Amino acid sequence: MKIPGSNGERATARRALTERLIAMATAGVGQWERTWRLIAPGRPFNAVSGHRYEGGNRVQLVLGTDWSSPGWLTERQVRDLGGHLLDVAPTVVEFWKRDDFWTRKQAHVFLDGKPVTVVAQDSRGITVRTVSAEERRVSAAEIESRLSVGVPDASGFSRRAITWAHAQDELSRMVCVNYHVYNLEQCAGIDERRLNRKLREACHGRNVSEDARREQVQIMIDAMRESGLKVVETPSNQPRYSVRSDTAYLPMQSQFKTMGGYVATVAHEIAHSTGAGHRLGRFVGALWGGESDVVESECLAERAREELVAEMAAAMICADLGVEYALTASAGYVGHWLAELKKSENAAYSAARDASAAADFVLGAMEQRMAQRLREAEAQEAVVVAAPPIMAADPAAEAFPSMGM
Repeated sequence: MKIPGSNGERATARRALTERLIAMATAGVGQWERTWRLIAPGRPFNAVSGHRYEGGNRVQLVLGTDWSSPGWLTERQVRDLGGHLLDVAPTVVEFWKRDDFWTRKQAHVFLDGKPVTVVAQDSRGITVRTVSAEERRVSAAEIESRLSVGVPDASGFSRRAITWAHAQDELSRMVCVNYHVYNLEQCAGIDERRLNRKLREACHGRNVSEDARREQVQIMIDAMRESGLKVVETPSNQPRYSVRSDTAYLPMQSQFKTMGGYVATVAHEIAHSTGAGHRLGRFVGALWGGESDVVESECLAERAREELVAEMAAAMICADLGVEYALTASAGYVGHWLAELKKSENAAYSAARDASAAADFVLGAMEQRMAQRLREAEAQEAVVVAAPPIMAADPAAEAFPSMGM
């Protein structure tokens, strides 16, 4: 499907995010002093509807701003909540929606050769209205044999007939709508009782003990092991993921100065593992198979992009877990990483889509693992409750031992 070009505002927002990521990556090599706050904990979401921002929007709101609240609002929502804006600088988020060809006048639809108007389409079929205002239902199995689409030629007069599937592919498109959103810290006077309950849950996740963090990491590791990943924890200075053996090699937790650094490293290497073919399938072709005929520059460029994906995904995972995180780039890949980002303002968003999918894969596996542990605990508790009480052999003697009965 055709995707129209970015407008000026969207391109500007993407360029600003790219420049910020480049600054972060450059600062992350060697000794540096952070000039911004650590990434705010909590996945960004709309503070009224609870809608979670994904893909490029997720990266834009997590990495592209300095606000510490995960809650965001439109200007209208701020007004509806009785509040006003303290800071009027918005953040641009993108929403893409499908623009079906049959909603436009240029395409003429025919049922068994007679003109009709499409009323609705769903997974089971299509509803059309004839010239006599009669509604008919065309099942999904009948669409290709009974429906055709007439498309004007370059002159705008004569029409050529194409199939429904061809029309969907050639004429339908994705349309982007930009929205301005504001962080809760940019607002004042809001009726907080009307905010989504996710905001309270997000704030609660920021104060977690070190033992709880350690348990989160173990759940992450156990969850991914269930998908076939091998995890090796050993004293080492080089965490890495092996595509060929599907193994994550991790240093010991005792080697890290902070628990946050440990969580971030585990999240980064496990994010790499989501690229395996039996997971999300980012690793394809000779490049990831280790063949010697792969051009070195191509290898470094593609691996640098994967490092960018893993770094973004780790930031998203840490944000969801409430762990502060500073985006960095390893010295070995930073040049190629920067080259990837500088290709265009769309490169960061392309990597962000893969990163968001990787983060969701890991977090989803963790949720399943935690749900499984809860079921096991409830089953064990039920067994204990159902067990009969242990009775004394002689109840009377047990009750009155001092009376010699």
